[in-house]
This record gives sequence, C-alpha cells and structure tokens, in this order.
Amino acid sequence: MMNVKKSFSKKNYIKINIVIVMILLMSAKQVYAVPIYSRGNIPIVIDGYFDDWSDKPYSWEYVWDNPDDYWENGEHIFATDENGNKYNEVIRHKMSLLCDGEFIYLYIKMAKKEYTSLNGNYYEFFVDEEMAAFYLTTADGSLIDENNLHEGINEVLVKHVMTGLSGSVPEGSKAFVYRRKGGINDELELRIPLKALNQQNPSIDIEHFKNIQFFTPVLMYRRITSTTTSTYPYLLAVTGIIICSFGIYKIYKKEREH
Repeated sequence: MMNVKKSFSKKNYIKINIVIVMILLMSAKQVYAVPIYSRGNIPIVIDGYFDDWSDKPYSWEYVWDNPDDYWENGEHIFATDENGNKYNEVIRHKMSLLCDGEFIYLYIKMAKKEYTSLNGNYYEFFVDEEMAAFYLTTADGSLIDENNLHEGINEVLVKHVMTGLSGSVPEGSKAFVYRRKGGINDELELRIPLKALNQQNPSIDIEHFKNIQFFTPVLMYRRITSTTTSTYPYLLAVTGIIICSFGIYKIYKKEREH
C-alpha cells in the first residue's frame, strides 16, 4: 500500500486558521444572541423631540397589574396600540430602556387616564441587581411635577440620590420633558452614563454585566429590562483562536523541518 504524506503548506495553514476563526466567532454570537444595540450604534439624540424612539422596543406599564380592558363611565377603552399590541397610551405608560455600553437611555410617555403628569422622584436602575438611583429636577432644583413645567420642551436635570454624590448632576447626563396642555401624556427622554452608576455604587460592574433594569414606584409594579451582553464570549473566542493557531503552527513548523 502506498504511503502518501500530505504536505502541510503555508496555504493550508492559513485556510485552517480562517475556518477556526469563523467557527469560534459564530459560536460566540449564537450563544449570546440577545437583543442589544452595540456600542455607539444607538441612533438616539436626547433633544426633546423624541423622534429617535419610534422604532425602538417598548412595553406598556402601570402602577398595578391590571390585565383587563379599561372602563370609564360605561365607555370601553380598547386595550391595544397601533401595532395591535396589548394596551395603549390611554391606559398605560409607554416605556423603553436601552443601553449601548456607554449610556443608559430611558423613554417614558405617560398614560392619558389616571396618573398622567410625569413625576421625577426616585428613578432606580439595576445592573445585575446592584442599584443606583436618580431624580429629576428643574434648573432651580425643584423636583419636577405637574405644576412646575411649562407647555412644550423643558430641559431638566438628572441628579444622584443617596451617597455622598446626592444632589450632584452626573457628567454627560441629559434629559428633556415635553409637557402637553393639561399635563396629559407627558414625555421624557434621558441618558445617564454607565460610569455614573458605578460612581454611586462601586459594586456595579459596568464592564461585564448581563442586564440593566429600570423601576420607579410611582409608575410601575414591575421592572423593565434592557438585555445586553458581556465581552466574555468574544474574549473566549479570541483565546481559542490563539491556542488553536499556535498548535497548528507547531504542526506546520514540524512538517517543514521534516
């Protein structure tokens, strides 16, 4: 029987490395396939116009869990939105929470019925169950409520709660409230740097975390979540590439010496 020795050429070495890179990166992506926006890839400008939120994921929230349609004076309020999703802005607060690895972005549109005007008291953000809290004020330091904002766009301040940072404004934070006539369907958009959460609570790891949640007791009975990802799977993939590549190189070198 003829003994055929396969040559391990430089070309084969490169091809095998490319295949390994593709397999490892695809594996990392599949294991951590979660709905996120990559760093620097959230096209949201915090300016008080809110148009950047139109295509973002959202949920309908309220201060208690009421799964039924809403009735008022015998009038039936249909509990679906323009996309056929359950609930609408008549009876629920519309909320969206996003993170790009540098900032947290929050959007709230208040319900038309029941509690309608935005309150800036105690906004809690949880990063893997570690919490940092903030509140919203006018430029003169008054907590925003139904009485101290004018109709139209209002720039407001995000401030730390608790700890030695209490009352200070995180660098890089920005927030606007749009007040409609009568304080109906107030809208809020804000951003807070992740590093501000770590400054308030050093137990918050802003480099490696799995999810971020938001809660404010005045408006909600449950938290909303923005799922994000860690750099760990890609570090694992890169480590695997280096190890495999080194092993293949050793084989290639040995073949050449023979």
